[in-house]
Amino acid sequence: MPTPASLAHIDIDRRPTELAGGTFPAADSRALVHVKLLVDTLATAGLHAAPEKILVGDPITALGFRVSARSGRLDVPPRKREVLLHSISSAHTMAQEHASASRDHTDRLLGQLANIAQAAPELTPFLCGGYRILADTYARRGGFRAPRNIQLRRGSVGFVLWMRLLEAARYLLTHHKGVPLAPASKFPGHAEGAIISQTDASGTDGFGGFVWIPGDPHTVHWVSEKWQAPVLAARANTDKARVERAARDNPTTSLVSMPVAELWAAWMVPLAVLTTRPSGTPEQPIIAICDCQPAVHALNKCTSGEPNMALSLSAGRSLTQQWLAVHVNRDDNKDADALSHPGSIEHKLLDMLAPGMRARRARPTREAWDQLLRLTQDATWRSA
Repeated sequence: MPTPASLAHIDIDRRPTELAGGTFPAADSRALVHVKLLVDTLATAGLHAAPEKILVGDPITALGFRVSARSGRLDVPPRKREVLLHSISSAHTMAQEHASASRDHTDRLLGQLANIAQAAPELTPFLCGGYRILADTYARRGGFRAPRNIQLRRGSVGFVLWMRLLEAARYLLTHHKGVPLAPASKFPGHAEGAIISQTDASGTDGFGGFVWIPGDPHTVHWVSEKWQAPVLAARANTDKARVERAARDNPTTSLVSMPVAELWAAWMVPLAVLTTRPSGTPEQPIIAICDCQPAVHALNKCTSGEPNMALSLSAGRSLTQQWLAVHVNRDDNKDADALSHPGSIEHKLLDMLAPGMRARRARPTREAWDQLLRLTQDATWRSA
């Protein structure tokens, strides 16, 4: 595309693009001519385009991210990765060796990581670790200045979540490949390969649900399990009045709220079915149907302000990173509710099946139960 004579006086320096790792386009390329048109239009409007900030080519850096049409991805530029990794290492050392964190450094690093989460959404559930240690009362008291360093108690919820954020951020900045420039316009349906699960959890009994696998329309997989004793004890303790719990003054007691139990059911039921499939089976999206709004919201947002919800989401994303949660009223979830009460469920199941459907039971593996019980022992469960 020939450059118009009216734009011949505009020279675009190739060095900023090349220094940023990009390939500068040919002199008469459409991209370069369009950039000159933009610079000329800005000048006509009385605005100035700083030459050292004009990038044209592939890839380019914009708003702190590297954008590549060739790969079709958006990621963190290498130089920015190095700076962030150094900042994370400093914060990790300070927490590990001195059980403290610089308030200014933490605030700045948290803002940077929240921005990075746009290109690395797996980081989002861990950001609560930074917000947790910054959320003290000093800044809200008139006449008091917040101390420059935040003291962290080893083993506390704040300390655990802060260390977890730093470790997750370091791993993702080292290994993450970015996100597609154009996200999928819609979530895959059952016909496009998504698994459908419908689950429910009881606070005093168990959990269960149904799973439908694409390509097998005549089979429904079902799960109906009683919660193990540590989970039931944590549920009972959570339902007690906070005053009674405070009187006991037992910081090691695990607490499991009902939204967390519902989230566990949404994850454990399809996990029980998928562990029976051949190894090497590609990861499949999951459409999760349940009657708990907080669990639905957390699954769709991939994050939660509650630390134990955030930790559970991380476990769920180890099964698949593509979740679409759908809320239904309790009256429309009665069959899944029946499966959350395992007693004599085999007799009730026959009445639930449509003609021509066959049912196959799946059971959580010992590894799945162990993973769940490890979650209840995490420090975050002491503050449900």
